[in-house]
Order: sequence, then C-alpha cells, then structure tokens
Amino acid sequence: MSQASPSRLGDRTLPAIAFAIAAAARVSYLVIFRPPLEGSYLALADSLVSSGVLGFGGVPSTSFEPIYPAFLAAGRMLLGDRTLAIQIVQACLAAAGAALTCRLALRLTSSRRTAAIAGLMFALHPLLIRQAAAATDLGVTAAMLAGFAASFVAIGGTWSAAATGAWLGLTVLTRSMTVPLVALSAVILAARRQFREAAALSFTAIVFIAPMVARNFALSGAPWPGRSGINLFIGNSPHTSALLPTYDLDLLEADAYDRFIRASPHAASDGGSDAAFDAFLTGEAIRYMAEHPWATARQKLLNVAYMLSPRITPYEVSGRQTRLRVEDGRVLGVEGSVRRRGSEIAAHAVTSLVLLVGGAAGVYRRRRALVRSDAILWAIFGTFVVINAVYVPATRYTGPMQFVLIFYAAVAFARPGEGLRDAAVA
Repeated sequence: MSQASPSRLGDRTLPAIAFAIAAAARVSYLVIFRPPLEGSYLALADSLVSSGVLGFGGVPSTSFEPIYPAFLAAGRMLLGDRTLAIQIVQACLAAAGAALTCRLALRLTSSRRTAAIAGLMFALHPLLIRQAAAATDLGVTAAMLAGFAASFVAIGGTWSAAATGAWLGLTVLTRSMTVPLVALSAVILAARRQFREAAALSFTAIVFIAPMVARNFALSGAPWPGRSGINLFIGNSPHTSALLPTYDLDLLEADAYDRFIRASPHAASDGGSDAAFDAFLTGEAIRYMAEHPWATARQKLLNVAYMLSPRITPYEVSGRQTRLRVEDGRVLGVEGSVRRRGSEIAAHAVTSLVLLVGGAAGVYRRRRALVRSDAILWAIFGTFVVINAVYVPATRYTGPMQFVLIFYAAVAFARPGEGLRDAAVA
C-alpha cells in the first residue's frame, strides 16, 4: 500500500488547520456578541418555508439572489427557531474561505509558509469574522469567491473548467455583482489559448445563472436584482457627497421613495410598483451622472479611496432614531447617528494598513506573474472596486475581495524566495 508523501500530507493539513482556526474565531465571536439574524434575508427564508415563494409574505420579489435565502430556509426547516444554531452553520461555511485561500496560495506559489500565513490572515480578519455571523450573504460570498479562484488557477481541462464555472455560477446566485467575472474568466482563458476551457466555464456558469435571470425578467422586465436601482441612486444622488464617508448612504432611501411617489402618485397601490421603483431610480441616477460628469468622476475616485482607506466607511452607522435633515435640496445634517465601537475602528485601521502595505509589497514580488498566473485575482479585485465605486463604497462590501489582498500580503510576509516559484516560471 502506497503512502502519501510528507509534502502531500502538509498540503492537506494546512487548509484543515486554517479552517479550524477560522471556525473557532467565528463561533467564538458569535457566542460572545450574539449578532441578530433578523432582517430581509430571514423574511425571504420564512416565505420560502411557508409558501415556497422567494419574496415577502408569499409575494414574489426580485430584490435578492436566491442562494443565501435558500440556505436560511433550509436552516429553518432543519433547526426551526434556533437561530444561533443556524448562525453557527453559517459561520462554519464562511470559515471554509480560510481553507480555500490557503489552497489558492499553495497552488499559486507551492509555498506552505505562504499558504499558512494566508490561511491564518483570512481566519483572523476582523471584518470577515463579523460578516460570517451577521445576517448577510457577504461571509459566504467571500468563501465562495476564494473557492472559485482556487479552482480557476487549477484548471487543466474542460471538466475542471466546467467545475470552476459551477463555482462561479453559484457565487453569482449569491451576489450578482460578480457576474462580470463570467466574461472576464473566459477572456483570461481565451488569452491563454484555452478556448475549450473558456467555453466550458462560460456555458456552465450561464446554465446556473439563467433561471434567476429568466425569473427576474418575467417578474420585473429586467434581468438584474430589483435593488439595483435604489443602490445606484443612493450612490449617485445630489446628497451622496454630503454623507460620504461619515454616514450611511441608506439614509437616502426615504428621499428616493419620496421622489418616486411625487413622480408616480398612484404607484404605491400598483402591483408592479417594485419594478417601476427600480426603473425610476435607475433613470434618476443615470440622469444625475450625465448632468454632473466631473462631479461624478471625482466622487468615483473618492469612493475607491474610501473602500481601501484604513478609516472605516461609513464611520458612523444608522440606528432606529437616525434621521437625515434635508431642506431646500441641501443636507443640513444627520441626527441620531451611532458611533462605531472604538475596537471596531481600531481593528479595521490596523488590518487595512497591514494588508495594503503587505499587499503592495507582495504585488511587487510577484510582478512577473501578475498578467498570466494572477490574472483572475486582478479580475476579482477590479470587479469589486469598480462596481462598489459606481454604487455604494461601504467597507463592508469589500469583504469578499479581501482574500486577494491577503494572498499578496502573505507572499510579502513569507521568507525571501518563498511564494515566488510561479512568478519565476511565468
């Protein structure tokens, strides 16, 4: 009987250790702080359980992707009202991102030291720990994107490309802003003259995504989720620059609804008002950007800085008593905002500085591998930067792309000469 070599055992053990540390950190945070699970996603899950409809109160909605509500619905069916147990399962799923980031580093560098550092940094990243237990899909999305990247860099034929396409399709069904990666992945493979692999990946991803697109189009006349309009508007309105980076742009939702009611006074009683609301706000945002091109360009550059800044965005969050004061079309101030905990501000500042400095050093060390070997990492990073800059540049939305910065920082922190094998080949 043949035995696994020590190197093979090490390659299997490192991801397992990274997962164990990540799971322990996330479950510990969950047990200590008990973040609530209530919100829109749980309401969607309850609708799925009670009526089989992805919506609210049995009424179909296109505002959200199906994977995360389906996960919560499964948790409801298996665990009932024990939300803590559901959150523990969610935290463990999100913890898999540490193992997958570790595996990604192993495949790109063949360095166990680099892989161990990458897995540990993912496991202990404060933002990723919080999101793993929160009522949001972002923690799960981070793990799925890391899995997709690890699968992509290991593509060796059409079957592995199809499996990677399945990874990507499921990721898009969790957070649809990742859909540009379908085209970008195919372009990267085609540029390497892997045409069959490009076709297999794209076809499989489209097969997964097509039912959601068809449903959205049938219900709203648009292929994308119905919350696109509101997010585009709050990121591109006359009041956006007055709130960023201190206050939450969600405060502009009331203004958005007021604008819609003034333009369509009878829309609230219209069964298709959700689709009309989304289309109206999309038009309002595009009109504003077209009328203020220079201000828009300046804001987008600032948005990129806000996303990558050590100063968390927004610096203050909204509570039940938070109100936006607007008079004569001008923002006069925000009342009742809630200051973040000092520990949260400090944790983000330290983590961000470490990843930005380390990531820049790692990019320099792998500069010969950036175009070929690391292209998918840049596609993921660029997708998140561009889309969040156009929409809402909140720090929380950068969670799923943090593994890219983590990988490059791990390359920088590894011993000189490690983490560079693939760069030398490239």
